[in-house]
Amino acid sequence: MAERSKARAQAAEPAQFSYPDDAETQMTRIFRAPLAKVFRLWNDPATIPAIWDDDPTKVTIEKFEYRVGGKFTIRVRGEGDSSNRFFGEFLEIVADRRIVTAWRSSSVRDGGVVQTEEYEPVGTSTRLTIRWKRVRSTGPSRMAGPSFEAMMNAQCITFDRILAEAQD
Repeated sequence: MAERSKARAQAAEPAQFSYPDDAETQMTRIFRAPLAKVFRLWNDPATIPAIWDDDPTKVTIEKFEYRVGGKFTIRVRGEGDSSNRFFGEFLEIVADRRIVTAWRSSSVRDGGVVQTEEYEPVGTSTRLTIRWKRVRSTGPSRMAGPSFEAMMNAQCITFDRILAEAQD
């Protein structure tokens, strides 16, 4: 059973990306798991480090107040002594449907990002659409292009594995 789940995860379609304007990036991906499971595990502080980095020990959840108005801080260690912190706030949470956050990164000196995640059942699978809208941005987006798409596709493949291994 586990082998079949892993094979199914490996056969998943890559994420689809679009760029509605210079400040917005959108990704859509189908996960072969029920909506409640995708929503729960994508937003679980216990699984976020594994989704965000090949080496989950590099990701530290420093604060995670999962409620409207709650704050979060996530630190990702880079090479050497470098690290990047993501500071944000949950603006909207609708269980199994939608999460909206506003966040900024310590490595980017612009106005931050409003991120909208929408979850939709597709038969026994789930469509996840994420929109990143840069606020008061200057210069080119770091959330666009082949390297960003490759990073997000890698995160989705890792998440497929997490879904396959997780208990329902």
